[in-house]
Amino acid sequence: MPRSAALPVSLGEDFALYHAASGSTGYVFCGAWGYDELCSRKFLRRLAEDLADAGFPVLRADYPGTVNMRDPVPDTGLEGWIGTAVDAADRLKELSGCSRILYLGLGIGSAIAFLAAQRRKDVDGVVLAGPVASGRRYMREVQLHANVTNEGLGLALQGIHGDTGFSGFAMSEKLQADLKTINLDKLDLSTRPRCLVLTREGNENDNAFAGSLAEKGLKVQCETFEGYFALMAAPTTSVVPPKAIADIVSWSKTNFASASDADRPGVAASPQTVIVKGDGFVEQPVTFGPNGQFFGVLCRPETGDSTGATAVFLNTGYGHHIGWGRIWVRAARELARKGITSLRFDMANIGDSPQTDGLPDQVIYTKEAFNDVSVALDFLEREAPGPVFLVGRCSGAYVAFNEAVLDARVKGVMLINQLRLIWDPGEDVEAALRSGARPLDEYRRRAMRLETVKRVLTGKVDLIRAGGHIFSHVSDRLSRKLAPYLGPLTKLGRFRRACFSNFDAMARRGIPVHVVNCENDGSLDELARYFGADFSGLKAYPNVVQTIVPNADHNLTPEDAQQHLLSLLDQALLNARWNDGQAVRSQAAE
Repeated sequence: MPRSAALPVSLGEDFALYHAASGSTGYVFCGAWGYDELCSRKFLRRLAEDLADAGFPVLRADYPGTVNMRDPVPDTGLEGWIGTAVDAADRLKELSGCSRILYLGLGIGSAIAFLAAQRRKDVDGVVLAGPVASGRRYMREVQLHANVTNEGLGLALQGIHGDTGFSGFAMSEKLQADLKTINLDKLDLSTRPRCLVLTREGNENDNAFAGSLAEKGLKVQCETFEGYFALMAAPTTSVVPPKAIADIVSWSKTNFASASDADRPGVAASPQTVIVKGDGFVEQPVTFGPNGQFFGVLCRPETGDSTGATAVFLNTGYGHHIGWGRIWVRAARELARKGITSLRFDMANIGDSPQTDGLPDQVIYTKEAFNDVSVALDFLEREAPGPVFLVGRCSGAYVAFNEAVLDARVKGVMLINQLRLIWDPGEDVEAALRSGARPLDEYRRRAMRLETVKRVLTGKVDLIRAGGHIFSHVSDRLSRKLAPYLGPLTKLGRFRRACFSNFDAMARRGIPVHVVNCENDGSLDELARYFGADFSGLKAYPNVVQTIVPNADHNLTPEDAQQHLLSLLDQALLNARWNDGQAVRSQAAE
């Protein structure tokens, strides 16, 4: 049997995720924010599982207005984040019966964890992973990282502003100002917990902060945070660092009481029904599937009356169920206000859903993902019966495209920036995810720009990597031109036959297929591969509608692009066809 997902439990008017264990010392996790949170969700889940196996109960809580939490009032700032971490410790003690608390913070979460620990008398230790001692320096680094990310996505920096200014993630001016006031080096300490500091390679600020803690009389152990940069490089390809997990578990077992030396039964963990009420929506964090393996959030209209189809939002790479810039959270809630129910969930070994036993760690572009979606549809048949509409971006679009053919319960799909429609088993997944977001024409345009020439001359462009991307595109175009003449003799010819077979099957069933591509996105090359440079081959399918989103990157980072997508979802999911079908099913059920 697969491992169970963490139990959703209430935390104030929101929820947290609980990993049960019987030790007398428990952990409260304070995660990173924004892009870093999207990269590290799976890492913290895996770490929590290993700590729970070692006897430490764990509660993972998110800050107001982040991840799945309700959007906060405008003046919510740093105090709201610290208060959540403090309240989470009380909730953990209620759930587990533990008497002592440890905090773990990652990135900006390390500052939140340390500040929360100063407000309690029951904290024995704090893990500071990739620590943030200066909030002002942190905000500079966040903005710099966002600028680099946006440049890599092909976005004009001057066109990205407002509440999507940090790689699509929102942060209020109040919170930005509050975070800049953090200065742990000058903090007057009320408690001196034992500390484990995981320092990033080459980061002197991390080492200096660890030294300042030791000078203040804290017992400090330092370890190198090996694998930090691979973890935070990109949500689609994030790699969990095993040594960091091992170091934290070892430090915890060495210094604090766990189940092995705690003579108490603990508090049994049992599933709870947690309901979060928001502005026009009601959300329920859920686990489902074999042994409760899968985690998701069911979002319904606050009236309880649903219309249209039920949307299912799928993962992109290893990015978890909230989507880039929380776009799936935003979409789910806006749809709920218009009467649409949705489920956003993590497939196996992504985000908050554990791995399936016996399967490889790499799960992107694998057939196992189709099984995961099928399990989600089984769940929806019980909880929200009706037509199902799959929504996926990039690798999620690949899953939606193929699952719609395999499962007759799927009545519609939206494929957003699909880099692959048919997967080549001989292709390297990470290379495909990293190289495919720009089409060949975009490389040509960028090569002609003066600033690109300057960056090449100054060594700021990886010519080998860029050349590899261009060679891949050129090879693909040559193969595309030969395919009509060689047919099934070529690999592309076989892929074309499989692709057309899928489109034919959906056309016979009358499934609406919405193909959404951002301007200058690599997914346009994939469409041209099968339907011609002008995509005229799509006209053979009256059930297919293609839309080009202007001035947007592969992730739909700009606010205008996100609004465009939300409008397309409205049109697709509020179509009268769904209500007609729903009425027929209701009568049949009676």
